[in-house]
Amino acid sequence: MRKLRLSVLSFLLFAFVVGDAQAMRRVALVIGNAKYEHAGVLANTLNDAHAIAALLRSSGFDSVDERIDMGVVAIKRAVRDFTAVASNADIAVIYYSGHGIEAGGVNYLIPVDAKLADSLDVEDETLPLDRLVLATSGVKSLSLIILDACRENPFLHNLEGPVTRAVTSHTLTEQATSANTLIAYAAKAGSLSFDGVGRNSPFTTALVKHIAEPGLDIRIALGKVRDDVLEATGRRQEPYVYGSLGGASVSLVPAPEPAVVADPLAGAAADYADAERVGSPEAWRAFIAAHREGGFYVELARAQLNRVAPQPASSHAGAPTLTAQTPQPSPSPSRVAALPSPDPAPTSARVEADPCAAERARLSALRNTTSPDAVAAFAKDMSCAALRPQVVRLMESLGLNSPPTPTPTMTRLAARNPDTSGCEGETRELERLRAAPDPAAAKAFYQRLVCAALRPQVQRLMESLGEIAPANNAQRAPKLGPTAAEDAAACATESGELSQLRANPSRTAALAFAAGLRCRALKPQAERLLESLD
Repeated sequence: MRKLRLSVLSFLLFAFVVGDAQAMRRVALVIGNAKYEHAGVLANTLNDAHAIAALLRSSGFDSVDERIDMGVVAIKRAVRDFTAVASNADIAVIYYSGHGIEAGGVNYLIPVDAKLADSLDVEDETLPLDRLVLATSGVKSLSLIILDACRENPFLHNLEGPVTRAVTSHTLTEQATSANTLIAYAAKAGSLSFDGVGRNSPFTTALVKHIAEPGLDIRIALGKVRDDVLEATGRRQEPYVYGSLGGASVSLVPAPEPAVVADPLAGAAADYADAERVGSPEAWRAFIAAHREGGFYVELARAQLNRVAPQPASSHAGAPTLTAQTPQPSPSPSRVAALPSPDPAPTSARVEADPCAAERARLSALRNTTSPDAVAAFAKDMSCAALRPQVVRLMESLGLNSPPTPTPTMTRLAARNPDTSGCEGETRELERLRAAPDPAAAKAFYQRLVCAALRPQVQRLMESLGEIAPANNAQRAPKLGPTAAEDAAACATESGELSQLRANPSRTAALAFAAGLRCRALKPQAERLLESLD
């Protein structure tokens, strides 16, 4: 489910990014003129045009119209068609590589079939630069016109009259532009651009290197082009840019969206939250087993496991150490009057005073080893009734038979008396008799039986063996105290002692109080207090 949520999120993010990129429409017209019918062939103009067209296509432009060796009619028709393509585009680029001329303050691009025998032929046989500016006037963000047309012009010797001012410069001159339009010239007015010695001119080489850099503002990119061309030509050629843009950054290729980096701990964090909601030792062990690579959350899980299921202090050969618990003698009733304050002893002393603490620690160790023999032995020897349901579930998970469930009478006796040498020992002997039934042994066991809670079970065992239990064996039963109702003064005294126990709970004092209790009306309350301290 978590992987599905991540997949859906990634898809939506991808769709948003792609949709945003598709919303920006970018178009281009690339023209390269080389084979002039009346002026020879230019060396690198076609290579330059191919390089720019390939760059724009690889940069994701929606439309790149590449034209080569165009006559006057074809070049005018291509610009007219591009006007419709560029309408409402976000970015439009026109690149021209070939011959150009300035006449009467107007810049013209020269088609390959132009003769220019006279200055009157200029308007008829060339394409004014104003047509390119007009073709991109509907662009929203950026209109970029790049002119590599400042080469030595062989047509100049044919022209007279109004073009004499261009004869001295041999180049195109500065052109007025519209808003959001830049015109980049390969060389400033009055200088020439060079073809260079490689496949492309120095100007085109620098253009390919910088203008399509993702996220780079076009003004910065053209500034880097200028620096590269100056260096490559020994400062003999200096590109120039004319036009005006606003204060916002504009790039031909948008900056890439930041990559969505998946959190390497996300999976572990989600699993840790699930284990924390359960909170049981089994949930923490499952988390640790599923994340064997370790890490921050695994260390936290181990700390949580140690908190809810503390490990025993020592063990041998990986198995739990099952040590017999030293029985604690019952305090005498005469000591109950002076109730102790909360036990200030260290934690280890308080654990020893709790008869269930040691067995709880051994049970936690057994969950780690899950040895059937060790679990069966622990279930047979345990005395803490509060842990019995957990032991039963552990035995069932290992395919073992559950131990006999203590009767309510046995549970109450165990709660009132921390000495485990009475009913617990006789319970184990009764189990051995059930496993190996012997009429004589059962009769002898019944005669010496001390635990009254086991007497009905022993009687039924003897009946199943054909033996009849003696009618009355009450003389061997332990004295459980007087049966007459205690007077009101005794109940009042013990009620006050019980209130003090509730205010300052101590299991040792509660056990002593329950053992010496004389007021029967207070016995249920004393038992509930003991249960709350387990």
